Amino acid sequence: MYEKPGLRASLFARAVVCSLLALICGAVGAFAARPCVPAEKVESLSAGTAHSIKGVGVCVDYETGNGVFNSFYLTADLVDILTGKASTPGLKFTYHYNIVLKDLCEGKYIIYAGPGVTSGYVRNTDDHSGFMGGVSLDAGVRMKCLKNIYLSLEYQADASLIFKNKYNPYMRLYRAGFLYAWAPYLRIQYNF
Repeated sequence: MYEKPGLRASLFARAVVCSLLALICGAVGAFAARPCVPAEKVESLSAGTAHSIKGVGVCVDYETGNGVFNSFYLTADLVDILTGKASTPGLKFTYHYNIVLKDLCEGKYIIYAGPGVTSGYVRNTDDHSGFMGGVSLDAGVRMKCLKNIYLSLEYQADASLIFKNKYNPYMRLYRAGFLYAWAPYLRIQYNF
């Protein structure tokens, strides 16, 4: 049977686009299913930076007062940048719905964990870059020091797929999401 050149690539590209749309719709639907929190109900808002060997960026947390806080990250993905194998960082957005597991000393120290979603244009450990999307999990400890400064040590693991469609389209597991899960983020934030 004769197959037109590029037909497989076209079908694969459509499958990738449909998968990404389903992921985005699912994430938006999950976020929209939660009741909206009015601005006057937000207990605190904190913003700052996140630092790790796997990426650096900005992070924002807002607490709703019911033992839950939402974390948003926009990071430059540094996989293979520090080792010299790559010269251009990727860009990654992550959202986590964090649940406070243990509150010590009336909020001075908290232990938390939560699920989330992640997406972006990143580099995988096999010298290929592409669009990535999937689920994420984090766990960490946060310390309140001084009056309005938070220091956090947080571990993140991503179970994601990376898509590439240049000359040879493929979809693979984003291995850096697991391989670099041991490297924590140090977050420094100011609480408003």
